[in-house]
Parts: sequence; structure tokens; C-alpha cells
Amino acid sequence: MPHALTPSIDVAQVVLYGFWVFFFGLIYWLRREYGLEGHPRTVFTGPDPRGWDVVGGDDELAGKVKDIWVDRANMLVRYLEVELGEGTGATGTRLIPMPLIRLSSDTRRVEVSAILAKHFGQVPSLKNPARVDVMEELVSAFCAGGKRFAAVSGQGLL
Repeated sequence: MPHALTPSIDVAQVVLYGFWVFFFGLIYWLRREYGLEGHPRTVFTGPDPRGWDVVGGDDELAGKVKDIWVDRANMLVRYLEVELGEGTGATGTRLIPMPLIRLSSDTRRVEVSAILAKHFGQVPSLKNPARVDVMEELVSAFCAGGKRFAAVSGQGLL
């Protein structure tokens, strides 16, 4: 029994053409949905804290916000990059996780109650300043651990 719709069109040929139409339609939809670079479009609606002062749990100045690190895959702000000030005992930038940060729009400052200003210089720095990988756990653990140990009789972090 032949598998043909007409003497010149085969059923397998129709199925193959249907697959190609579906496949190209899927590609078109994905490109339209995910934007030009393949990532969902994100709209940051909160205040832009770049340039704001960053204060530690002791209400002392630790530095200024240099940049915002966004996890594009999950569409969330993960870190604020802080340019360290003189009171930290170090230079350069450090990342502070967003769950440990409070943005104060009225005073235009970022409050990090988990660690003291003098401990910002001890936050692990990134080996590759363009991305976060294994260091993410170290940075988060240091900052979250600071909430527990930073103010223990004024001795600093253990």
C-alpha cells in the first residue's frame, strides 16, 4: 500500500515540511521573546544606588556604590559593587549581596548592618572582575557570618 496523498506528494514529505514550519516558527518566537542577546528583557524599577554612600553596621562610611550586578538569567539584582573608602583599610572594590542591604532613598545611602565599615576590606575580592563564580559562596558567607560575629565585644571578625 503506497503512502502518498497524490501521485506526486508523499506523507513523509508533508510531515517533514510541517516539522520545518514548526521549528522555524519556534525559533522566531524565542528570538522575539528573549530579545536581541537571548536574555529576557529586564526593567529595574527601584532606585539607582550608584554613587550612594555605603555604611556598615556601626553607621560608619565604608565606601560608595560603583555598580549593580544583575543576574540576567533570574532577572534579579544579586550584588552591589562597592568602591572602598579610607576607613576600610583596603583599596579596590568588593561585592555585597543584595539580601544583606537596605537602600535608604531619603538619605541616598546603602546600609549594610551585617558587617562593620572596617571589615569591608576583608570581604573576599574576585579573581575575575567580570563575573562571579566560586567566590559567590565566600562573599555571601563572609557577609552573612559578619552579622553573627562582627560586634562580638568589639574584637572584629573571628
